[in-house]
Amino acid sequence: MIHTSISMNNIEESLNTQGVHVIASSQNPSKPALAQLLALQHAISQKKPILYFSMEQEKYDILGMASCMSTGISYTKIKTHTANSIEKSLFFKGLNDYKKRITIIKNFQKRRVQDIEAQLKKVPGSIVVVDSLQYITPYNQLEAPSKDENMESIMRDLHELARNYETSIIVFSHLSWPLKQSNLKAKAILKDLEGGPAIEQIASSVVMLRQNDHTSLTLSILKGHYAPTGEIQAKWDNRHTRIVPILAYPRTSLQKEISEDVQALCTRIAVDCFAITKYT
Repeated sequence: MIHTSISMNNIEESLNTQGVHVIASSQNPSKPALAQLLALQHAISQKKPILYFSMEQEKYDILGMASCMSTGISYTKIKTHTANSIEKSLFFKGLNDYKKRITIIKNFQKRRVQDIEAQLKKVPGSIVVVDSLQYITPYNQLEAPSKDENMESIMRDLHELARNYETSIIVFSHLSWPLKQSNLKAKAILKDLEGGPAIEQIASSVVMLRQNDHTSLTLSILKGHYAPTGEIQAKWDNRHTRIVPILAYPRTSLQKEISEDVQALCTRIAVDCFAITKYT
């Protein structure tokens, strides 16, 4: 039995509001990748231009994942050259479309907030995705006496940028090492993030991503100005290159009514199809 107080819609709403949004994960190699995929999945669903500041991922990988997310084609098939001709055709069409919509800035200069602002001036109204928070340099370009003060300066600069350009800025952050080395099943809190106090104070929302096994994930909204906090169980659907929710039980009465309506619709479709088949 899985209990959840939020949905993927709540995460979408939270990340889509104006401000700085943090997607957090541990420093295990696969988890930051899933955080990047969650950010990309959200960004492409908004039908807006995207500015993607990447420290590690190659341009083709980002565009390829975006194409697969929008077309529902398995990225594994593309990488292993096992896609059929129709899938390849759809993939390359999506690739060309996203070349126009996603601007990828690889290893951007000195990782400064000014560099992000310069790109926003060129493409106003863009959703900004930045990998990662710990690598950004604040406006003053000077290291603060402590890591927390430095993080606070960066967060304030990003918040001001999001407000001035009326957009959402999604950045990745790491969990602190003690949580990784201790109880991985313990519920994550904002203080578990590197630079936690500044993130807790300034971020518009914080989404924590935890990988339970190879495909199972827990997504938690730890902070949300316009969405409830809580957890949702999700999985990585490799066939369709998406993070999708796992249905929660027990369902509400509204969910039951919707489910019954869907079942009735499917039954009618099945009967109609049978009648057509029989007639022909």
